[in-house]
Amino acid sequence: MESSLKLFLFVALVTFSTVIGASIGKLLGLVKGWAWYMVAFLYFFDGVICLGGTVLANGHCDVSLFIPAQLSSQLVVNMITGYLVWGDAKYVHQPLAYILVYALCILGVYLNSPAMDIIGGLTRWYSIRSSKLSAGLTGSNFGEQVLKLLQMWQGNSAMEAGCRDQLGAVLHRGLETGAIKEHELINLVLLLCREKQYGPNPLLVHWLEDLKLFQIYCEHDPAFKDSFRQTLTTEDYHKLVGMKEELIREISSFASTVSVPEIMAGSGISLGDAARSFGGRTDRLLA
Repeated sequence: MESSLKLFLFVALVTFSTVIGASIGKLLGLVKGWAWYMVAFLYFFDGVICLGGTVLANGHCDVSLFIPAQLSSQLVVNMITGYLVWGDAKYVHQPLAYILVYALCILGVYLNSPAMDIIGGLTRWYSIRSSKLSAGLTGSNFGEQVLKLLQMWQGNSAMEAGCRDQLGAVLHRGLETGAIKEHELINLVLLLCREKQYGPNPLLVHWLEDLKLFQIYCEHDPAFKDSFRQTLTTEDYHKLVGMKEELIREISSFASTVSVPEIMAGSGISLGDAARSFGGRTDRLLA
């Protein structure tokens, strides 16, 4: 609640000081003499307040929330000020179109601000209110995945592969819907690393080498390719090779369970290209 109030106050301060500054700037062209100097002083004073508020807001608020909220509110207040103070209404022949332009701008800011997920927040609030996981009632797909994972952990058939796949489904759905935030996933990774150790270990090296960006970078800088492997002990290195061989077997097993020719025919990819793709994948894993 405190952070929301702080965000609201900073947004109001910067928005109103910006809009007032724009109106004072218009007055500079309308007054003369001593009045001009007074207006110029007010313009400078307002600019100091606006700049100070912006700097403080960037230091004390979540920027991913402050900037879109401030820009959206500034658009709305500018429109109202134009209508009520500067008489824009007499120049606007299509008020609905005028309002819709501002609405589109605000929607554009909203769509480009993932942290400001108002609709997602309302959807999650409704899902929570309409579900009761303790009674087996799920109000969302994410809740259903969480309940499946819980049932797997509680059951006698809590096989490692099944739990792994279901945990992956929970994390994927949680990230997709915003139920799990990026920093929460980072916390999970750090907790798991604490169990294994934060230093060099085959699990982390395996994950790093499987990153697409890492593979692309190593094509540019081949000398860096084995840098992380060289930090491992001989025993951990053999564990790493074993992990990669196990992953290759899983990929091969998956490929044998699908009708590859049918998939290739539907996708427009030739079977030769698919074979080269699988071959390149396994080569990279063992490299």
